[in-house]
This record gives sequence, C-alpha cells and structure tokens, in this order.
Amino acid sequence: MFKITNLITIAFIFFLLIASYLLLLPPTRVIDKQLAAVRAGDIAIAYSYTSDAFQKTNSLLTFKTFIREVPVFFESQGITINEETIDPEQRNALIVKGFFRGNENKQIPFEYTLVRSHNLMEILKGWKIQTIKVQYNETWKILTADSSFQATYIPQDLMPIPNHSQ
Repeated sequence: MFKITNLITIAFIFFLLIASYLLLLPPTRVIDKQLAAVRAGDIAIAYSYTSDAFQKTNSLLTFKTFIREVPVFFESQGITINEETIDPEQRNALIVKGFFRGNENKQIPFEYTLVRSHNLMEILKGWKIQTIKVQYNETWKILTADSSFQATYIPQDLMPIPNHSQ
C-alpha cells in the first residue's frame, strides 16, 4: 500500500510540474511555432496552431491562400512584440501587436488574437490563434474566426510553397 501511495504522490507532483511549466510558457510562443512551420513549408502544422473556431470558418485551403498572399510569413526573420493586452470583449483572449522583422530591416506590422479554452485539458495545450492581421502593401490582410479571407486567387495544390530560407 505504501508503494502505491508513493507512486500516486509522485505522479501527482509530476503532473503539477508539467502543468506549471506549460502555464508559464509565453503565449506568443504559438506565433513563433506557426511561423517556423510556415518557413519549413509545413502549412498543415501551421494551421494546427489556430483555434477550433478559426478552423470552422477557414479551411486549410483558405489558410494556405492567405499565407501565400502575404509572403512575409515565409520571409520573416522573426517577430518583435510591442504590446500584449487582454481583449476587453473576451477574458480568455490576448491581443498581441508587433511586427515581423523582414529582409533589409523591413518591419511589417501585425496583430494576433490568441485564445485559451476554459477547459483544463485544453488550457494545458496552450494558446491558439484566433485572428491574424498583417499590414501588407499598405492594406491590412485579415483572417479571423469571425469571417473567412476573400482570396484574390485560388492556389493550385500542386503549386510549390516558396522557399525563402536561403
């Protein structure tokens, strides 16, 4: 009986340590992970970092189209965060503003809305992307859970994703 109690105690402590670690990770880490997946050409993985509500409104094909119309996702050398604020309309949402660092010290403004579920198991999975706004060619390109992106062209699935990591 003593061994079972010890094992349960150790398992519980281990769970608390992992949960604490996951809860302390910066929310903006999901943006970095999504950009890394895009640069690696794995758009499906990048899409997996979006929220369920986002995915209900925007298909993987819509997401691919959005990414291809805004090449900064492929060219970005990283991000700089200027502001993080709680969304006044949703307590479980964080608005992140900053810019992509592009080639030749170019700075492209962005705004992401990140959400976290109220469900404990979903919270442990971390933040998800609800909205992406990028200023590109003097206009804002927006992809959100509330409305689908209207593409100016439909990409062909066989069209290769640009590789700008040279």
